[in-house]
Amino acid sequence: MKYTHSLQYFQVILCALIGSFIDLDHFLVAKTIYYREIQNNINRGIFHITTIPIVISVFMLLYAQKFVSDCINIVAWIILTAFLSHHIRDATRRGFLMTPFGSTPRVPYFCYIFLLLILPFLISYGEYLTTRLISKTKTDRQINQPLLMDFEV
Repeated sequence: MKYTHSLQYFQVILCALIGSFIDLDHFLVAKTIYYREIQNNINRGIFHITTIPIVISVFMLLYAQKFVSDCINIVAWIILTAFLSHHIRDATRRGFLMTPFGSTPRVPYFCYIFLLLILPFLISYGEYLTTRLISKTKTDRQINQPLLMDFEV
């Protein structure tokens, strides 16, 4: 996949939209559109469960490897980045909600800063590894593909 500036801008905007979309579950859980009522709600919505985006991303990455899809690989990493950065921020107040395993305690501020600093490096390295695997798979499939030649007698 050829990277252009417009594609990179699109990926950044998509990540920001997904990260903002996560908070819509506050309205769903509170069953209201009024901000004051949402602030008093103690329940957390489905988009704040940290295990869900991790599982979805892992399945998307496996699918991307199986069917050699650069696009699905990139979208999986964008989803993971958007959700984890949002959940890390929220974890300073309530911890990570890791259904069905429970919840973690609140993340201290220095851990929050450390996690936000290291997250881009981890995501970048993970994307590099999976992209490399996809490229290798593409190359292997091209090499092992039989040549179709018509031999007329």
